Amino acid sequence: AGNVLYRRMAMALRNCGRDILFSACNWGAEESEKWIRSTGAHMYRSTGDIRDSWQSIKSLALSQICKISHSGTYCFNDIDMLVVGMYGKSTNEHIANSDISACTDLDYRTHFAFWCMMNSPLMIGCDIRNMNEATKKILTNRDLIAINQDEEYRPAFLVDNMGDKRYILAKLLSGNRIALAFFNLEYESDYLN
Repeated sequence: AGNVLYRRMAMALRNCGRDILFSACNWGAEESEKWIRSTGAHMYRSTGDIRDSWQSIKSLALSQICKISHSGTYCFNDIDMLVVGMYGKSTNEHIANSDISACTDLDYRTHFAFWCMMNSPLMIGCDIRNMNEATKKILTNRDLIAINQDEEYRPAFLVDNMGDKRYILAKLLSGNRIALAFFNLEYESDYLN
C-alpha cells in the first residue's frame, strides 16, 4: 500500500510546474528496491540510517550486495549520506560515533569508493568548512566521482565473492571502459587505530 502514496507524491510533484528531485524514503522496508522505480521516485533510500562508525558503513555496504541490480538511470539507490570526515565528532547524536574509536581514513576511502561504485548519490555529511586535507582528497577524487557519475549510469555487478565479506565489483562505463573494485569488508577498524 505504501507504493500508492509514493505514486501520488510523484504525480503531485510532476504537476507542480517546477523541476523537483523526488527522494523517496522508507529505509529499505518492504523490499522497496523491487518496486520503487515504478512510483516515479528519482532516488530511494534502501537502508536504515548511517552512523559514523566502520561497523555501520560495513553493515550498509554488505546489505547492498543483493540490491546492486536495482539502481539505474532516473532511480538511484541512496545508501544514505557520506560520513567521510566526521571522525566521530558529529554533533548529531543519531549519527555520532557509537564505537570506541572513530573511523580511519582507510574506512572513509572504502566508504566513498563503495558508494561511488554503487551509483549512490554522494551527499556530504561532514562540516565542509572544517575538512582536513585527507577528507578533501577523498571527497574530491575525480576518478571515483567519474565512475559514480558516468553518463551511462549502469549499476555495478558482482564479479566474485571471495569469502563472506570480500567482493570484486565491476561496472561497465561509457567509452567501452570497465571499473573494477576490490572490497575487503572483513577487517575490523579498531585494529587499525
